[in-house]
Amino acid sequence: DEVREEYNKLKSIRSHSGNASMPYWIDSAKSLGLVDTPSGIFLNKTVDGAIIRKPLTLLDDEKRSTDDPIGTVDDGAHLVLEEDKGTIPDFLFLLWRQQQKCRYKDVDRLGKRKFRDNGFPGVECKHCARHAGAGRYFPLTLTTLANNNNPFNCTHSHMMKCASCPKEVKDELNKAQASFAAQSASLRKGWRKKFYETLWDRLHEEQQGVL
Repeated sequence: DEVREEYNKLKSIRSHSGNASMPYWIDSAKSLGLVDTPSGIFLNKTVDGAIIRKPLTLLDDEKRSTDDPIGTVDDGAHLVLEEDKGTIPDFLFLLWRQQQKCRYKDVDRLGKRKFRDNGFPGVECKHCARHAGAGRYFPLTLTTLANNNNPFNCTHSHMMKCASCPKEVKDELNKAQASFAAQSASLRKGWRKKFYETLWDRLHEEQQGVL
């Protein structure tokens, strides 16, 4: 029909942005088990030796796991713990509670994002964790990790724009940001360095052989 003809026509058009070439997306889809059929795109899954074909629309209802195409380390694991409360400004505690551990995957090779080895630890917005995009980052240095989480920097900006982040959280972030400077000055000298060194160790603990 006309719709399918238009779909096939559009599917043949190559993209010229970043790394989004047609072969890349085709190979990536196949590696994830996606199959293009006359009835739509399906996911092939092998269970006890049998191949089960499921409509792609059912994927959103499945619980995420470590073999998810985006990939989460310790699914939902926070880097900031309750024991950190009071040792850092409320703004940082709240901002970090909106983030969780993740791992670098092939689908993260988008646009201008620098390549990392698969499995490299990173951080993602827990509200839009199903999607590869601006809510995920993979810092190579402790300094980058810290700078990304300053008020109005990358992570804060993402949370305020994130469609999946609840309005209540955004309001609390705005409120906490207003007292960030005063709270920072009232904390023990060197708190920021100590906090981010601890955070960095938590993020890379598996690589360091702690787990």
